[in-house]
Amino acid sequence: MGDSQQQAESPWLGETLIRGGPDVVVSLCDRSGIILQPWAAAGYRVISVDTEDATGFEREHVCCDVRRVRIVGGAAAVFAWPPCTHL
Repeated sequence: MGDSQQQAESPWLGETLIRGGPDVVVSLCDRSGIILQPWAAAGYRVISVDTEDATGFEREHVCCDVRRVRIVGGAAAVFAWPPCTHL
């Protein structure tokens, strides 16, 4: 699922770099990737990021703490689904 050419350890603060671009859509705190399915069907490169392994359809998935992710080169869209623990 993860692609070593698309992600790399940054030399700064243990960040994980994701190579973005105008054809990339990223979803943070997202194991299922459901929001990414229509984007993938439209031809975008989709990447989900979560601390747990991915479930659902086949896609690029980065398993790490989303607070340490940096998207280099921008993205067409970025979604975030952080846990709601302070209600």
